[in-house]
Amino acid sequence: MDIQATLLPNKHVPLRESVLALAGHIRTLPAKPRTLDELWAELNRDASPRPGRPSLDDVVYALDVLFALKQVTLLDDDRRFILGSAQ
Repeated sequence: MDIQATLLPNKHVPLRESVLALAGHIRTLPAKPRTLDELWAELNRDASPRPGRPSLDDVVYALDVLFALKQVTLLDDDRRFILGSAQ
């Protein structure tokens, strides 16, 4: 499926499987510095409250959405980011 089909919920993609819902779930995580790998591992834990396991592509798309909304700040090393504004 392409990004336009999965970004927003529609009759083929339920809200819980959309990139926008994943971005909202990521935004609720604690604001601490982390890498993409750390975030993906956290989202794929068995204890994660979100149903299903997102693909790496969906996690990247969700981070892109959050970055466009200025909800993600890259840190100095350009490998780590922090959700929300940098402190």
